[in-house]
Amino acid sequence: MKRSQPIKILSCFIFTLLFMLSQSSAVTIIPDQSLANQFTRHTVTGITTSLPQLPDVTGYPGASYLTIGDIDGDGIKEIICTSGVGLDGNAMTAGDGAVAIFKRNGSGLDNWTQAVINQTFAFANETVLRDMDDDGDLDIMVMDNFILGWYLCGSGGIYWLENLGGDILQPSNWVKRTIYIEPADSGSCPCSFVGTGTCNSKVTSYHRALFVDLDGDGLEDFVTTKNHMWNWQWKYDTKQYLWMEWFKKLPSGGYAGPYQIGNGGGFLLDMADIDGDGDLDIVAPQFFIYKAGFVRFPAGDPRGDSLIWFENPGQMALAANPNLAWNRYVIDNEWTSPNTIGKANEAIFADIDNDGALEIVVTNHNHQQYSSYSGSPLRYWPAGVYYFEIPTNPKTMYPAQWTPLSIDISDPNLNPNDHAAVLGDVYGVDRDFNDYNGQGSPGMVRAQDINGDGFPELLVPGDGKGKLYYYESNGSTTSNLKFKRAALYADVGCMPGEAKFDDIDGDGDIDVVAAIYDTRAVKNLNLPTTSASIFVFEKHAPCNNIPAALETITAEDGSTWERVNLPGFGTQYNVGVVAMCPYQGSLYALTRNDQTGFELWKTSCDGWTRVTVPEFTQSDYYGWLKPGFLSPPIDRKFNLKQNTWGDMIEFNGNLYVVVSTGYQGAQLYGSLGFEIWRFDGEYWLPVVSKSVDAEATGTITAISSCANNDGTYTATLTDSTKNWTTNQWAGGVLEVTGTFSDGTKGLRRFNIVSNTATVLTVQENETADTNEFTICTEHQITCDPGRPNYNVPGIAANSSQYTIMKGLDESGFGELWNKSIVDFEIYNNELYATIGLNYEDGTRVWKTANGTTWTPTSNYSFGLFHGYDQNGNPSTCLLPGLESRNGSPVCSSSTKMGKSSVTGSLQLYTGGTGSTGCNGRGARVLRLDGSSWNFLVDYFEDENTTGTNENGFGVSDLLQNQNFQSWSWAEYDNRLFVGVVRFLGGRILYTETGSEDDGAWIYAMGGDYPNLSDGFGDCQNIGSNLYNYNGTLYAGSIVSAAFCGNPLPPENGADLWKGTGPGDNITWTRITGDGFGDATIRQFEAFTEYNGTLYVAASNLVPSNFCGEEPAGYRGAKIYRLKPQVTTTTTTIQETTTTTTIEEPTVINLIRFEASGKLARILLKWETASEIDNVGFNIYRAESADGQYTKINDALIPAKGSPSSGAVYRFIDWNVEKGKTYYYKLEDIDTAGKGTIHEPPAEATAWFLWGGKGLTGRR
Repeated sequence: MKRSQPIKILSCFIFTLLFMLSQSSAVTIIPDQSLANQFTRHTVTGITTSLPQLPDVTGYPGASYLTIGDIDGDGIKEIICTSGVGLDGNAMTAGDGAVAIFKRNGSGLDNWTQAVINQTFAFANETVLRDMDDDGDLDIMVMDNFILGWYLCGSGGIYWLENLGGDILQPSNWVKRTIYIEPADSGSCPCSFVGTGTCNSKVTSYHRALFVDLDGDGLEDFVTTKNHMWNWQWKYDTKQYLWMEWFKKLPSGGYAGPYQIGNGGGFLLDMADIDGDGDLDIVAPQFFIYKAGFVRFPAGDPRGDSLIWFENPGQMALAANPNLAWNRYVIDNEWTSPNTIGKANEAIFADIDNDGALEIVVTNHNHQQYSSYSGSPLRYWPAGVYYFEIPTNPKTMYPAQWTPLSIDISDPNLNPNDHAAVLGDVYGVDRDFNDYNGQGSPGMVRAQDINGDGFPELLVPGDGKGKLYYYESNGSTTSNLKFKRAALYADVGCMPGEAKFDDIDGDGDIDVVAAIYDTRAVKNLNLPTTSASIFVFEKHAPCNNIPAALETITAEDGSTWERVNLPGFGTQYNVGVVAMCPYQGSLYALTRNDQTGFELWKTSCDGWTRVTVPEFTQSDYYGWLKPGFLSPPIDRKFNLKQNTWGDMIEFNGNLYVVVSTGYQGAQLYGSLGFEIWRFDGEYWLPVVSKSVDAEATGTITAISSCANNDGTYTATLTDSTKNWTTNQWAGGVLEVTGTFSDGTKGLRRFNIVSNTATVLTVQENETADTNEFTICTEHQITCDPGRPNYNVPGIAANSSQYTIMKGLDESGFGELWNKSIVDFEIYNNELYATIGLNYEDGTRVWKTANGTTWTPTSNYSFGLFHGYDQNGNPSTCLLPGLESRNGSPVCSSSTKMGKSSVTGSLQLYTGGTGSTGCNGRGARVLRLDGSSWNFLVDYFEDENTTGTNENGFGVSDLLQNQNFQSWSWAEYDNRLFVGVVRFLGGRILYTETGSEDDGAWIYAMGGDYPNLSDGFGDCQNIGSNLYNYNGTLYAGSIVSAAFCGNPLPPENGADLWKGTGPGDNITWTRITGDGFGDATIRQFEAFTEYNGTLYVAASNLVPSNFCGEEPAGYRGAKIYRLKPQVTTTTTTIQETTTTTTIEEPTVINLIRFEASGKLARILLKWETASEIDNVGFNIYRAESADGQYTKINDALIPAKGSPSSGAVYRFIDWNVEKGKTYYYKLEDIDTAGKGTIHEPPAEATAWFLWGGKGLTGRR
């Protein structure tokens, strides 16, 4: 991509096609959030949690522009940050713009001292750190004023803070000096209704200064650009309002000027030799390419030029005439360029394609709703980052030579009213601010090669987009540049300000320093700006996010397992891990927590990190279930999201997480309905949740028909201020704030039956299968045997506020009784979800193709209700005497799902949990045939009542004896296996045909299987979670001793078994029979594959026993990893060997080979500059520098470099012991099989949580 080969665009193409064809061809963007793992975030000031915390923190309000440097000469860099709005966070306070210094305390990056050294600026912009008065110390130049300063009649100009040589953190050490203020206008203040009085300036502003010797006198002058608010806002028809200027440095130390360069610019400029004549020219972006009020300038008006450049006339010419006008050339114009970039914000020079020639990289600052101002065709959109190749003759009239090439841009057809689309768009303005108005995106841009490959990385704060983007260059092909993109920080509503690359800690790695302005919008509070943060993102080598082994166990079968988390992630209240899922290079773990409901964790470079998401993970208790009112000994807390079941899955590039509410049983137990959220690697967004929206809100003004036994089961609640459409809320849910007798607050929820213009008719729905009187006073709900009763608060007119929720995007798909989703599964490119614990209506299976719009794929309870057949006709009772249950759903829950090809094609299967009643209890099995779910195991499957195709696989008598639940699925050896819950010992069956025939299901454990009795020979193993890993069938047991004798025996730790051999004669081998030595482990609950091996979660309890405050003896859930078997060989390294020699490398050019001690492991890194005929590498290890070296890699580590370019490699040695130092040598193998050992060895010592101490690796 040389200058001599500009890309030409035919102007006859329509606007959108131009962007599709000409702008998208230059760069390939690969979203890869794992890049963020190369950085560790440290807080200089502000937010310290992974995501915004509630309540908000103060930080440094208005944090905007950054300068980094060692002011006091102690070898440690300080951060200078400006605040335009001032420390009160109120943009309407005049003259309080601030400059602050942040000084690091000690060697870490998390402890800083903040010192505000001046707060008298109109709107402080960029600063420059330099010796302004030539006295040997560093002063601070401040460019002042912007829009808010204009509106407040701010006195903008150019200033510097003189360093008096004392304590840099003391304001008294800094004296404000003036370089230039525009001469005053006469008359009243022209600013706005806010400003009054006489202006003391022309209301100008300066953003940036670049220092260069323009006139050849050996003194550095500076170039800047000016905005003039008066002319832009009120005199735009006749006046110019943007200038390029320069100030001449005088021998006396002051500055003369300004000298006019030309019209235009006004924003964040840069300088480079554009025309190749040896001096520095100016590229100037112009943001204000429209009149005040968003009226377009006429075609041809230079004020519509969005990007221009000025030709430097040379030092001799400027020395002779400082006011000499520079030649002005147009790069982009919003009227006449075929595909304008729109409102340009910043332009910088960078060789982004590594071709030896500079390009101009530009950010615009556009908004998806600017189209309403710009007419047709759409000119100001899309927002994004662009670059221009500098043509051979840059003075040629544009647009023949200048064409913007998009690096990363928004959707040209983005609908500004589609909230979800705006949030998901790369630069769609998502700041919740007057329906997105008032902001633009992106902000600034920085380019620097921080990984040494010659291609610069990019750093782009979103400004009006709440993300800070890092782009890692992956080089180029013959025609394409490639970048991977990650968000280093994401917060809907924040405004990332300036961000810079800088080695701020002096370790040789280039870090990122960023100012984040305003995090309040995510709270949905209409408050002034109250907080901002400054972060350091410390760069380190890429990590693999593999958790360290904290304990190693040799199992009964000889396999090795490693525990990889602290029990319960450090708290006993994380009693279960219900799901694990790899996503974007990390392993996520979803817990069941008996205090907070659930927690979400992920692996990171530093081990496990808790994920916090406002409105999702930070909601703890559900208000209507009042703790402490029950009589001893039962006094449990009821949680908002107690997560009986939950799941995670990656679908369409997003991580989907579902959590449950309520408890198992025929009462709501505080259920709100499950919630589904999704994560795109940058943002967490609600999919099915009360957080999605609220349909209506208000205060109840009257209540009637709301007493117990008042003759009606409904009540009427009135809001006299409304004018609703009849029945517009029918089928919705009403949430009302209530009060307990002791004055504490709680929540009530009712189903909405109907409504008039002002009146809602509602019904209490706390207990399944009953007609409940709707009671508005505090009262107690009677619950299932073994479950505590609970109180609900009373509600009253004129004090109870309400919210109406209706629609499939509300919690539980809009149904309170949809307490949980048991399982996610992807089938035919659609995401399926099974409903659990709906005792009122029965289960359903839902699906979505786009991840947002959900539709049911089955009827309630699969159309099966007690007392009726599958066609809805009354039927003969299988179990006479239970007719009282007629009409109730047979299947309150669907179980997990499995995919299998046993029928000859891939199909989806699930189980239905059978409740007691006429049609009989016991497990059901269903298969999805096209769009219909068909029973394979059920009472109505055929004319007889025998065979494994009957409900309960033919065993549906007493509760403890029946095959109660077809719980988990796995395909193994071309057969579909199912783990069945049974309270006197679980069973496993399989099918070879997947049919509904009598003998289609065969026992593989328990039942009539001859080799192993029920529960793997133990009554307490009531069920199994199945998983096929590498051709081995794993079965983790579910433990309960509830029916195992009188008195009940103590419960053992759960079992983990593996099945091998033919599926029709499977051999079971026990891995552990005691929860890997922990008797409190009640089930091996979740399985997944991560980083090439098997992970299994061990939980403390069974979900049906989950009540709240669990026994103190529980230690917390654990995660175990199957350690792959490692076969090592020993190679003696001698100078006389014919295959391995110690000599200078001839096959590769090795730049570095390093070892560094990590937690329970040692990380090896090496980098090559070039590789000739290289096949790969081996790693050898010894316990002394001159000891015997043994190869520790199983297979050759493949080469990635080439003769013209090298590569970076990583290898982790997990087989290390506490306190030992290890020595490593690297061997490369060429195409002839010859090995070359590289000297000297690298050494390191791993460190351990229990007392080991790591050493920094060294060559």
